[in-house]
Amino acid sequence: MARLVWLDVTGAPAGSRPMGETTFLGRDPLCEVQVDDVRASRRHARIDRSGEKFVTSVPSQRERTMGR
Repeated sequence: MARLVWLDVTGAPAGSRPMGETTFLGRDPLCEVQVDDVRASRRHARIDRSGEKFVTSVPSQRERTMGR
């Protein structure tokens, strides 16, 4: 199972969680990954699993695909 790992501002691991089909990042308490930064929106980003790849979606930015 894929895992999402995030880093703090120094580059040190700050947390991780298993990736589901869709994962939301943002300040909203309902987001799977909560971001404690006033510059982030409530639902700042979305990561969707598409087979072996992941597609990120950030408002006002284009989608990006990551994976094998």
